[in-house]
Amino acid sequence: VLAPVKMPWHVMKHDNGHYMNHPEFHETEMPSANAISNARALGRLADLMSRGKLLTKLVHDLAHSEPVSKFDHALGMSTTFTKGGWCLFEDEGWDDMFKGYVGWGGYGGS
Repeated sequence: VLAPVKMPWHVMKHDNGHYMNHPEFHETEMPSANAISNARALGRLADLMSRGKLLTKLVHDLAHSEPVSKFDHALGMSTTFTKGGWCLFEDEGWDDMFKGYVGWGGYGGS
């Protein structure tokens, strides 16, 4: 287990996401977040998943099951996540262009 981020929260909260590209933030272990990637690699991953080339149908169906909605204090709105950890962009507060999207949002330059 890596040490927690040494940057104070008040700095992270007010720097428009630039902390996400800070080396100390990269060292932080966060499952389902903090991936270091680029648009091409993420696009390839999304393509494989959407065409059923990455997960079996059983795993895909399980990952999309059991959605749970809770209030996200960081976003200030309700979010719904599936058993696989994917967000269902269906709650009030999401921009209409995201409606129907299942996955993760990018932040900090991704």
